[in-house]
Amino acid sequence: MADCNGISAQYIRMTIHNSWQSTQFCGLSEVRFYVIPTWPRYPQPSDGSLDVNADLTLSWVSGRDATSHEVSWGKDEQAVINHEAHFETDL
Repeated sequence: MADCNGISAQYIRMTIHNSWQSTQFCGLSEVRFYVIPTWPRYPQPSDGSLDVNADLTLSWVSGRDATSHEVSWGKDEQAVINHEAHFETDL
């Protein structure tokens, strides 16, 4: 397992020093990379929800290292798409 000490990386270079066989060739049978997204996700209520109670508290999982997110909502779909109906919230 490669320990990156919590550092975010776009690329990882692996240098193989030895293998379980005595040949000069080796390969990787399984490689997994786990990502902490930089974008907000899992909004509640979910994207596209209709007839939502006005007293509902909005929530989501923040993106990595985010200090704020811009939230858009409204009855005019095009205004929401164009970010003309929004507010910004600090985290």
